[in-house]
This record gives sequence, structure tokens and C-alpha cells, in this order.
Amino acid sequence: MLLPLDLEALLASGECLYEVPISFLAPDGSGACVRGAVDCVVVAADGRATVLELKTGRPRPEHEAQAGLYARAVEAVFGAGPVNFVVCYP
Repeated sequence: MLLPLDLEALLASGECLYEVPISFLAPDGSGACVRGAVDCVVVAADGRATVLELKTGRPRPEHEAQAGLYARAVEAVFGAGPVNFVVCYP
């Protein structure tokens, strides 16, 4: 979990792309199409990307799973990896 100052540092560390739509085939081989919107992708000057998902309420395992899927999708789009992900509960 990020502290407010860590969140501020992450957002200042690169270009922030907000509400990035994604659509990709599920990695489980089921052929299901996963669709969603990444709250924020922070792209550093060296091309490294971090998926930032903002959530409310209590932390739940599915939040981490969702952010991990989004990171895999962003990795495929940007062609560079690995893409880190952070789930933040402001």
C-alpha cells in the first residue's frame, strides 16, 4: 500500500495517462475478452511503466489480481516489461 508521499512521488516520476481503456484475451487460455480501464499508467522517461489502481474500502485479493491483469495488458501494449503495479487505497 502506498503512503500519500509515495503516491505523490510516483505521480511525479513520469507521464501520467489516466483512464486508459484496455481490451485483451484472458491469459488463462479461455478465450475470454477482458475489458476495463486502468486508473493511471505512469510512464517514466526510460520507458518503464507502472499501473496505478485506486480503490476504496478494504483491501481485497481481487484488487491485486485486477491490477496484475492490467499490468500484463499494459506490458503487451508498450512492448517493454515488466510493468509494475500498485494498488492504492486513498
